Amino acid sequence: MKLECRLRKELDITLDQIATMWFQKARVDEIRDGDRNTKYFHTSTIIRRRFNRVDTLMSDTGDWCSNQDEIKTMIMAHFKQLFSPSDEVEAGPLNIATEFPRMEPANF
Repeated sequence: MKLECRLRKELDITLDQIATMWFQKARVDEIRDGDRNTKYFHTSTIIRRRFNRVDTLMSDTGDWCSNQDEIKTMIMAHFKQLFSPSDEVEAGPLNIATEFPRMEPANF
């Protein structure tokens, strides 16, 4: 009896932790309104993750790159160049004239 009671408590704790995990991943206001851990919220979380992921970038040569290692290299190179000190200092307001490679629209 004691073992069954303890296991039920552990199950309740685990189910609460799973619901909390999806609550944190979903970041959707409707969760606060009482609708929790449904197929709708799982789907909205997955869609948001796919939308926020960078799958392809256009290189300086105009070619689309979809290799994740090359994308990481392009992003790192861009920000290193963006934040590296330059020899030319212009008078007046801060001038950042860099163009980040465009992202290809996601296909759903």
